[in-house]
Amino acid sequence: MGLRPVPIERWLEPAEPGELAAKAAVLDDHPEVVGWLPGSEAAQAELAAVLGLGAGTIEACARAVVDDLCLLDGETLVLVAGAVAHPNRWRVADKLGAALLEVHGPVPGYPGRLAAQVERVLRSLTPGRALERRSWAVLDDPSLHQPQATTPMPTRADPERLWLRVERQVLRRLPATGAVVFAIRTRQWCVDELADHPDQAAGLAASLRSTPDDLAAYKGVAGVRDALLPWLDRVGRGG
Repeated sequence: MGLRPVPIERWLEPAEPGELAAKAAVLDDHPEVVGWLPGSEAAQAELAAVLGLGAGTIEACARAVVDDLCLLDGETLVLVAGAVAHPNRWRVADKLGAALLEVHGPVPGYPGRLAAQVERVLRSLTPGRALERRSWAVLDDPSLHQPQATTPMPTRADPERLWLRVERQVLRRLPATGAVVFAIRTRQWCVDELADHPDQAAGLAASLRSTPDDLAAYKGVAGVRDALLPWLDRVGRGG
C-alpha cells in the first residue's frame, strides 16, 4: 500500500493563497463535487473543529484547506461525506454510500488480499496517528478538476502535452466520532519539466516499467508508456 507514518501535526501541508482561491473557484462552479449522507453531520462538525473552524460542514472544511476531503464512517468504512474539487476522473456522487470495496472495485488487484489489508489498517488507525502515501498518474489534460477523461490518451509521446499528477494521500481518525478522514493534496507538473530533474525522470520510468499492464490500462498510461520511456531514459541518464 506504500503507507508510512506522518506526524499528526503535519497531516496537512501549508497552501499558498492562490491555491486556495483556485480551489474555491472550482467549488463555486461545480457544487456537485460536494456531497454527504444524513447522519454524517457530527463527523463533519468534528472535522471542522479539528481544522479550527469551530463548526461547519464538509464544504466549509474544503474551503479552509487546499486538500480534498473525504469522511468514512468509523465502523462501516462507508464513504459518508466528501468535497473533492480535484478528482482524478471520479465523482463523489458516484461513491457516496459505498463501502471500500465498492469505492476501489475498479482498481485492478484491489479486491482480495489488498482490500483486506486496507480495511485492517483503517480499523487499527488510532486518533493520534496519521498515515501518508503517494499516488501518481500521467494525464493529457492539465486541469486539476477532472471528473472524467475529456479526450483519449495519445499514443505518441510529447512531454509538452503530458502532465505528471501526484496525490499526497493522508488518513487519520477523528477522536470523538471515530470517522476516518481521507485527505488528498494534488499537484501537477508538465512532463517536460522532468528534463531538469533526471532523478525524477528515472523514477517515473521505473514506475512505468513496474506497473502491471492491467493497472497501466486503468491509469490510462498503457498506450503512451512505450513511447514515453525512451525520452525518460534519455533524460534520466542526463542526455
